[in-house]
Amino acid sequence: MVHEQVSDPTEGIDVLAGIGLYRSRGFVEIGPYPESESPDEYKPHWVFMERTLT
Repeated sequence: MVHEQVSDPTEGIDVLAGIGLYRSRGFVEIGPYPESESPDEYKPHWVFMERTLT
């Protein structure tokens, strides 16, 4: 299969609004988790978050 077009799934999404939504739902920022498969050079630019389930 040959793909003629590749799209960024986050295109057009307000990232800061998304982060605010997560924060409003109890998520907090954390450091990159060890299981992350993202390249190390990207990690400083990404936001990792978690929420304790109760």
